Amino acid sequence: MHSRTIHSVFHQVTARAFRDSTSADGVVVQSSRCIGTLVADELECSERTIRRRLAALELAGVPAYYDQQLRCIRVRPGVKFPVLQLSRDELLEQATAATVARTRGLDVGTGSVAAAKLAASSADEVAQLLADAERVMQALDLKLADHGRHREMLKTIQWALIERRQLTGHYKTPYQDQPVELTLHPLRLCLTGQAWYLIARPVTRDVPKTYRVMRFQRVRMLDAAAEVPEQFDLDDYFGNAWNVFRGEKSYDVEIEFTPDAAEIVTETVWHKTQRVQRQPDGGVRLMFTVQRPDQIPLKAPRARADAISAAMA
Repeated sequence: MHSRTIHSVFHQVTARAFRDSTSADGVVVQSSRCIGTLVADELECSERTIRRRLAALELAGVPAYYDQQLRCIRVRPGVKFPVLQLSRDELLEQATAATVARTRGLDVGTGSVAAAKLAASSADEVAQLLADAERVMQALDLKLADHGRHREMLKTIQWALIERRQLTGHYKTPYQDQPVELTLHPLRLCLTGQAWYLIARPVTRDVPKTYRVMRFQRVRMLDAAAEVPEQFDLDDYFGNAWNVFRGEKSYDVEIEFTPDAAEIVTETVWHKTQRVQRQPDGGVRLMFTVQRPDQIPLKAPRARADAISAAMA
């Protein structure tokens, strides 16, 4: 295809075709077939390609569309095609983010649609780079909780957090026979422990709690303003918890691994307080300061421990 983009050529052709136009509202008016033919001739491609590109412009938010009543293509005057200046590395990062966003359990938004809009509103080489990167990357078997049925619920929670409004909903845990109705001041939404969690303070309590999003049966945003302390810090809230399991006390924990497991177990950062101590025999000792040591996954795949000791810090 011609090196010039359809964006610039579309403007050039419509301007040349209608430079004598006296349309009162300033719109560009002409037969859609005529426009398609003119642009196709200019770019030396088929009309089918032009129509596909016009669909891409619509996806990118550019107001070029066919008016059924006037039997024409209309473009608002003064349209500026969106240009996002991203480096090749930044485009690769965007493609990676879109790939992860499509992973089962994380596919709760429209990250892939946003990537498609970026490709549609960019030059051909950018669109090709995004397509190539997404074609060769895929996230598999992350063992995340399936939030596919909770897209709207997560979106409601997100907007409540952004707009600082209270939430109400029904919440049921495996340890309850019936759901309970809650009214909450939402504070944060976080992905940890392979699932989405809402940190919120019930209106009937003085301290926040952690709620697993998929255990909400319904959730609704209220008009009432949420009380969100400016100094609230998620890292301070979780403290030294292992994932989301908080406790009253912290413990210094040491776990020794045999030489055959040493390299495998140190490939993962298990906790933010993790320290690694290599042993003379080739083994390794991992040291943590955690609450709830019983939550440490000692039976994790390929992580074999010979000994564990815990003392109150």
